Amino acid sequence: MTDIFKSKKILIVDDNEKTIQLLGDFLKSNGDFNTTVAKNGKEAIERALSFKPNLILMDINMPVMDGVEACKKIKQLEDLSDIPIIFLTAQNSIEEKVKALEAKGSDFITKPFYEEELILRLKLHLEFADSKEKIKIGLKKTNEMLDNIGQSFFWVDKNGIVLSPSSRTTEKVFGKNIEGGSILKSLYKDLQEKTKEEITSFLENISTMKKDEWEKVPKKLPSKVSYYNDIEKSDKNLHAHYRPLWDDKNELTKIMFMIDDKTEINHLINEKNIYSIKLVSSITGVQENTLRTWERRHKAFTPFRDSKGKRFYNESELERVKLIKSAIEIGLTIGSLAKLDVEQLKVLIKNTKSIKLNPDNENKNLSNLNIEESAHITNLAIENKDHEGLGKELKRLSNYPEKEKLAVQYFPLVFKNINEQIENGKLTPEQVQSLTSYFKFYLGPSLSKNEEGFEKVIISFFENPYWELEVFQTAFICLKHNLNVIFYNAEKSGKGIGDLLKILEADSLILSCGSQIGNLSPQANEVIQTSVNEVEGGHKIILTGNLNYSENKFFQYENIIPLPTIKSLDVGLKKLNNSDDDVLYKKSS
Repeated sequence: MTDIFKSKKILIVDDNEKTIQLLGDFLKSNGDFNTTVAKNGKEAIERALSFKPNLILMDINMPVMDGVEACKKIKQLEDLSDIPIIFLTAQNSIEEKVKALEAKGSDFITKPFYEEELILRLKLHLEFADSKEKIKIGLKKTNEMLDNIGQSFFWVDKNGIVLSPSSRTTEKVFGKNIEGGSILKSLYKDLQEKTKEEITSFLENISTMKKDEWEKVPKKLPSKVSYYNDIEKSDKNLHAHYRPLWDDKNELTKIMFMIDDKTEINHLINEKNIYSIKLVSSITGVQENTLRTWERRHKAFTPFRDSKGKRFYNESELERVKLIKSAIEIGLTIGSLAKLDVEQLKVLIKNTKSIKLNPDNENKNLSNLNIEESAHITNLAIENKDHEGLGKELKRLSNYPEKEKLAVQYFPLVFKNINEQIENGKLTPEQVQSLTSYFKFYLGPSLSKNEEGFEKVIISFFENPYWELEVFQTAFICLKHNLNVIFYNAEKSGKGIGDLLKILEADSLILSCGSQIGNLSPQANEVIQTSVNEVEGGHKIILTGNLNYSENKFFQYENIIPLPTIKSLDVGLKKLNNSDDDVLYKKSS
């Protein structure tokens, strides 16, 4: 068996049931194929559109529509045109083979066929199709890279004719495709006639130019050009740069033109204060590489970028940089700050400084705290976007001694309110992520006890702002059962979780799939399957949340333990701590 067959989809098209059965048996015994069938050419087209096979085995002689006609129609469809089609024919005539190939079929096999020949041909065509797809992806990425450069570039010969290739941005700048036309009628069309004549004379003599003479060129070709875009009906401020191409005799054959459209950045500079990344770094004391990391990895801000990729910040973004730096200096992390706006950052910094100055304030009589009342205050703060009030209440809860009450009494009320606001359109995922930053800051430290003798548990959640908030509830239950908690964002794949368990010497893994907020789990099965494959049997994997437990196949593994709700998690962790009861390792009902 070869990996090339793994999870491949094969469409079998034949009106003979015995042939279909035989092909199915051959495929089943030689690889991990997913197959579907059609009994005529018309059905084949319908199945191909819905099934999207990697390869089609097509009989030629069939009722309703024969295989050759079906092949022609499939090859006319853009989504299906690259699928290899292998014809199955009972006739070994040259005419039949020519028809198959003219229909753009990839190959043909004469009936009766042999298993070894069939599998070999499948392997060859699937490998070729995979290679072709990789080349297409590579070319697509290359084109995307060129398009994302954001700069206009093209070649010009000694006759002033614009040659290809030119970047897509060129057409955007000039409002039309300028390839094949004269540079005097595009970039230089608005120059004075005398200047155009000088440029024409220069271009006619480039074939006699030597390398040491190139330094004089910038003086003869304009570096700044005013251009009127007829399509946009607007003036463009263009900056031109020129690069020569020399042949093996050191003679100049053509010139590359690189055009920067400065129109927008010039407008911004005229309208408001704009700061380069170097100037922002100088003003705030934050290194340029750090600013780039905050932007790329954490999306803390989005500076304007010109055609060369240079960053420019406005006044608001400069203030955010200053505030984020101040917050980090007093102990906050960029991950908890990135999604907060300027006013939220100010409130958080103010509250944080207050805590540091008065570490014991407002927490002396917490044993009498009413949990339901605290949840009500939290909900009001969330509804009114009162982040200062939210921070104040969470600060009170951070030292509350009975953590399990937060899990079973406080969070259900808060989550219910958040879910209602989401359903009513009053809270977006981005706003929930901002709320999570406050919970992280105030409640996070009380979850990181790391006490000696306690088992470690990794709580892994998916890249989802709702579930990231719910994970606190799970963590407080773990704390109740003397488990040291480690948080891990599984993002989209869950890869590396096995190594993480070993490195951190953790005993268990809890996969938190959300249960009360934003009932979404599109990638849950993928992450669970990856974790199951990576985590060795000696470690327990606990599944919590809104999975479809009745249909998945994960409970055949002995180390999988389903504890979907907070209540079942509480009971299950207690049993795991007190006994090795095998019932917890059996399939979930």
